Amino acid sequence: MKIRIIHPDHPISIWFEPTEISIAHKFLDTTTPSAVSVISPNISEFISILERLGVEADESSLDSPSALLAFLLSRPPLFPHLDILMVTLDQRGSLLITKELVAEKYKVSECPWGIAHILPPPTIDEIVSVSGAGDNLNSAFLVSLLLGRSLEDSIDLALKAVAYTLGSTDAIACELSQMNITAIPRKSL
Repeated sequence: MKIRIIHPDHPISIWFEPTEISIAHKFLDTTTPSAVSVISPNISEFISILERLGVEADESSLDSPSALLAFLLSRPPLFPHLDILMVTLDQRGSLLITKELVAEKYKVSECPWGIAHILPPPTIDEIVSVSGAGDNLNSAFLVSLLLGRSLEDSIDLALKAVAYTLGSTDAIACELSQMNITAIPRKSL
């Protein structure tokens, strides 16, 4: 796992998706941790990041997106440089904090970090496998944003993608290839 260090004169957005607890805090060990503008850990990985910052957190008390938001609001902003923080809490949903983007359907409050959104767990009758769920949630969310879709559309698409994944024995459900994700035409300058 490598974290790309960039030159300050050539900034690019970096999305850091921890893949396991042992490396969740690696971006903090770089000379420019503020180069990372998006992180999307699960709750266990996020607690590892908090511990690396010297913040004590107990996963059992952070059992919902609302509880995690209350915990974060009780502290000074830990990541003021982030444009997006998305913490997944398994079948309990996710907490999404964005610096500027707003999805009214999911917005719960404004906070020192930006705008807090609570994403519900995906709607699914039966969970077949959790393999690939977080990766597909983040991938669909990222692709949708990169194609110029709204934050709300991107969240909806991500929740649909993770529902397909959870309902499949495959880490990449075949229904994902049938999703229609189109780009929003950009205005020419």
